[in-house]
Amino acid sequence: MENNKKSQMTPEIRAMIKNAPKFSVEDIPELKDFKPGEPVARGFAQFKEYMNKNGDRSKSADPRVSVSIRIPLSYAERLRATGRGWQTRMSEYIVNGVNHGELLAP
Repeated sequence: MENNKKSQMTPEIRAMIKNAPKFSVEDIPELKDFKPGEPVARGFAQFKEYMNKNGDRSKSADPRVSVSIRIPLSYAERLRATGRGWQTRMSEYIVNGVNHGELLAP
């Protein structure tokens, strides 16, 4: 049995590939002064600076912050079971609770 990937592609996948935006390696920003063995964070910081400078990533008027909270395991499992995006949904529950007076903000 021949394993021919081209013959396994559906017409929809072929159309997506054909219509995919073209890009060049030159479109990727250069990481200046990056040496092997240096922390990857340095390269990421340069990439983030490039994205912010070029307006490709807008800053939020109400940026999110990372916090650590302790909740009962059963609740964490129930939230995780709802699938991808569970942390965003938990954040929305908290925000809605505060906005509707169900959770009192000091």
